[in-house]
Amino acid sequence: MERLTKEHAIPMNKRGRPAKYPWDEWFTLEDGAVETTLRLEKGEDYSIETEHFRIVVNKAAERRDGVASTRIEHEGDREFLKVTYRQVPDIELELPNG
Repeated sequence: MERLTKEHAIPMNKRGRPAKYPWDEWFTLEDGAVETTLRLEKGEDYSIETEHFRIVVNKAAERRDGVASTRIEHEGDREFLKVTYRQVPDIELELPNG
């Protein structure tokens, strides 16, 4: 029986341009933490429509082997996107020999 891990996955191409947002900083987990929560402000941390930014956040989390849940919040005329990022644990797949 062969066990597959992330090392067996087909590598993804990286884009040649630098990231517009500091994903590695935002999605860094403290030692022992399983998730991190951010509160990003429209106009300060991002400039596109919040609904579109939610999609960008989810794609960035996937590229870092994680998942993100999001919620839009308002304070007066300010808009925020609350993001909770979780790392997806490695799984081992068992394949039958053959």
